[in-house]
Amino acid sequence: MRETERMTESEETLRAILSGEVDGLIVKTAEGDRVFTLSGADHPYRIMVETMNEGAVTLDADGTILFSNQRFADILNRSLDLLVGSSIYQYLSSSDIPLFKRLLEHSSEKNNKQELALKTGSKKSTPVLLSISSLRQADIQGAVCMVITDLTQQKRNELMRVEELALQKAHDELEEQVGERTVELRNALYEIQAMKHKLEVENIYFRHENKMKHQFKNIIGQSDGLKYVLYRAEQVAPTNTTILILGETGRVYRGRCPADRPV
Repeated sequence: MRETERMTESEETLRAILSGEVDGLIVKTAEGDRVFTLSGADHPYRIMVETMNEGAVTLDADGTILFSNQRFADILNRSLDLLVGSSIYQYLSSSDIPLFKRLLEHSSEKNNKQELALKTGSKKSTPVLLSISSLRQADIQGAVCMVITDLTQQKRNELMRVEELALQKAHDELEEQVGERTVELRNALYEIQAMKHKLEVENIYFRHENKMKHQFKNIIGQSDGLKYVLYRAEQVAPTNTTILILGETGRVYRGRCPADRPV
């Protein structure tokens, strides 16, 4: 009975070694227990797949997950133990399933890639890039290997660039509007200043004309020529100097103009 048990145990050990379930053995020797590490030709690749930054999955023909590395479990925000044996389709939205099936149909082609979203454990979608290729092994018919790249940060960066472009465009448009408005305000200010100057000139003229009416009220006449003469006389009236007035007949009038009254 014990021999049968030992045979069974040996067969199970060999099966585990051949299937890659055992990475090392502890063997009792005369020098004590010694550890022998088992390393096959595919061991470096297994390490690479487990530590790579992309998700890696092996699927059979019906979409069942046969193998998954930890990174893929992290992308889906799910336990690795629950992923193996589950269907890949439960992590796809109904709108993306046709795209995924076309990927499987063309798995033998190069550059067989597609962007879509995977449903995560947080009830959100994660944008990813899938790259699928056939896994050509005689004992696994129709199996494929899938590499999954998380595009979350890339999409976020693209969105930030779009927002920056939009903000820059809005800033440029605002500057243009402000520039146009500034020109309009400057032109309006010039017009206001011109009107102010005109009003000041007219105000001086009306005050002067009103003053002349009171100062020369005893002089009869409304002609422009007379008004001009009175205006010129008023200019020299404040000064104590000799003035000369020429009339239309050529007569010359000389006299002193007191400072306290007009001519």
